[in-house]
This record gives sequence, C-alpha cells and structure tokens, in this order.
Amino acid sequence: MAGGRFICIANVNGEICATDNVCPHWGGPLGQGRIEDGKLICPWHGWQFDLRTGETPRKAGIRLAIYKVTVIEEDIFLAL
Repeated sequence: MAGGRFICIANVNGEICATDNVCPHWGGPLGQGRIEDGKLICPWHGWQFDLRTGETPRKAGIRLAIYKVTVIEEDIFLAL
C-alpha cells in the first residue's frame, strides 16, 4: 500500500512497472494475476491490461493508473 492505495508492482522482462492493484471490471486483485507478453491478467475474469499504458482491449476508455517507478539499489519509489 502506498499513499492510501493498493499498488501492484510487476517485473516485466527486467522493467519494474506499477499500477493500481484493483481491476476496474469487478475489483479483482491484480497482484494475484499473471503476466503474459507484457499484459497483466486479472485472476477473476481474465481482463488484460498493458502494464506500460494501463489500457485494456476489453473496453474503450477503461484503463489502469500507471505510476512512474524509480529503482535505487533495492528500493522501489513511486510517483503517486
């Protein structure tokens, strides 16, 4: 949790990405999902989100918030 928000942090081929942890579809816990081809897949209903843009092909206009990530040594910092 950061800034009162639940955050999902993912490693996509060495790039650390951060987004909201709650799926906008039905509130599924995205951090419990899986990553395939740079897409985060919700464990509840399979909605896919691009971890770099937050976009989903499922519904136009729906997107996850994406947070800027800075990694210093072993610490991860987010711009909320």
